[in-house]
Amino acid sequence: MPGDIGFDSGTSFWGANLTVAVLNSTVPLWRLDDMATRIMAGFYYVGRSNDSPEVNFDSWTLDTYGNRHFYAESGYQVINEHVNVQADHSAYVDS
Repeated sequence: MPGDIGFDSGTSFWGANLTVAVLNSTVPLWRLDDMATRIMAGFYYVGRSNDSPEVNFDSWTLDTYGNRHFYAESGYQVINEHVNVQADHSAYVDS
């Protein structure tokens, strides 16, 4: 289920809306299973289950430091590396 419509807005196109739609049978459970299967199929197809790198960002906060496991309040470390990806990437393309 995708995140918020705007950063830290608490609103979502799906999120709780999808949960309610499944619970009231507007969206059948088989369709939810199909959505999850399609997401996970791509995950396994590109090999993300093997030797995945550590995540270097937390999309729920702009803080640089924080708990890696927010609800467990453990693993205080750098959670956002703020990597600048706005460079001219065309220079890296093989011609």
